[in-house]
Amino acid sequence: MSWTTVTTRVLDIYEDFQCPVCDAFEKANGAVVQKLAFQGKVRVIYHPFTIFLGEQPAQDNSVRAWAAAQCVPAGSWLEYHNLLFSNQPDERAQGGFPISLLLALGRKIGLTTPSFTHCVSSQKYAPLNVPLSEKIIRSGIDSTPTVKMNGKTVSNAILVQPGTGLQKLILGAS
Repeated sequence: MSWTTVTTRVLDIYEDFQCPVCDAFEKANGAVVQKLAFQGKVRVIYHPFTIFLGEQPAQDNSVRAWAAAQCVPAGSWLEYHNLLFSNQPDERAQGGFPISLLLALGRKIGLTTPSFTHCVSSQKYAPLNVPLSEKIIRSGIDSTPTVKMNGKTVSNAILVQPGTGLQKLILGAS
């Protein structure tokens, strides 16, 4: 008989797929966070949204990526999330995160169904992004990434340290 570890540690990550600082956070900490989650030592909740409201072309780029991520089945979402960050265009790039790239990233992880292709191509979820993003910003999340450990905001100084600072914080939380 095997037991699943249930943790009381919860890490909330508020991020924007177009945010270069979020990309740096993912490069520094993403693998460690995901490993600890896989081991059952922390429950990670990603909250992707658009921090660049009103800033073009960053807003449009972010919305396209966010909407595509909404089309991904749960079992593939984290892998797609990681691909979005590893293929992040410059935030000032016109047409960054084009539909063709979003579909190609899906193909890399086996997302080739007509429903995924249609969902990404039509940007089915895009109209939901701005209202959701406004709600998150109104709640007090005004920068990305914002990381909370058990509801308490983690210092930016810890977020820029590769792996160890955040890992120690996670493992020390109860």
